[in-house]
Amino acid sequence: MSTTSLSLTQPLALDVPGLDKKTIRFIDASQAFMILYTIAVAYLGAGAISASILTLIVFPSYLLYTLITRNPLMQRLMVFGFVLGVVELIADHFAVVTADSLRYYADEEPMMVWTSPLYMPFAWTEVALQVALLGIRFTQRWGLAVASVVLALAGGAYVFFYENLAKSAGWWHYENVAMLWNTPYFISGAETLLFFVLPAVMLLIYKQPLWKAALWGAICSLWIWVTAYACHLLFS
Repeated sequence: MSTTSLSLTQPLALDVPGLDKKTIRFIDASQAFMILYTIAVAYLGAGAISASILTLIVFPSYLLYTLITRNPLMQRLMVFGFVLGVVELIADHFAVVTADSLRYYADEEPMMVWTSPLYMPFAWTEVALQVALLGIRFTQRWGLAVASVVLALAGGAYVFFYENLAKSAGWWHYENVAMLWNTPYFISGAETLLFFVLPAVMLLIYKQPLWKAALWGAICSLWIWVTAYACHLLFS
C-alpha cells in the first residue's frame, strides 16, 4: 500500500489475502471456546495442567487449519505470533526475576523453558493471532487511528481477563507489585501498548514475505519488554 492511500481516520478498503468469512468464523469460534474454557477451569481451580491442555487443543487446530487451507493470512499470523511468543520469554523473565512479581506454580516446573512454562510461546501465538486479526478488521472498518485505540482497549481487556482468571485457575499469579484485582499495572500497560501498535504492524506485513512477519513478531515482543520495564518503573 502506498503512503498516499493510507488514511488514519477513514475506513481502509484493504485487499487482505486470506481474510475470508470461513477464517474469521474459525478464529472467532476458537476465541469463544478459550474464554468459556478459562472461566470453567478458573471456577474449578483446575491447575497448571489445564493451561497446557488448552494450548494443546487450540494451537494444533490453528496449525492444521493453516496447513490444510494454505491460507496466506494465517501463515503470516502464525509466524508472527510464534516468533513473538518465543522472544516474549525475555519479557516473562523480566517479570519473574527482575521485577520479582510473576509466580508460576510448582507443578509447572518440570516443563519450563528458561523461567516460563513450555506452553507459553504457543499460548502467546494464539492470543497474538486473534488480536492481530481483529486489528486488521478494525482498520478496515474504522481506519488506523480508531482501530489502534479500540484494539488497545479491547485487547487490553481481553488479556486482563486471562491475567485475572489465571490465579483462580492455578496457572500463575503476581506478588510484590501494585495491582488491579490480580493484574499488575505494568503488565496491563505493556500489553495495552502492544495492542495499540498491532494495527499498524499488520499493515506492514499482511502482503509481505513470511520473514518480515517473523521480524515484526520479534520487534513487537521486544516492545513488550521495553514497555513492561518502563511501566514497572512508572508504577513501582
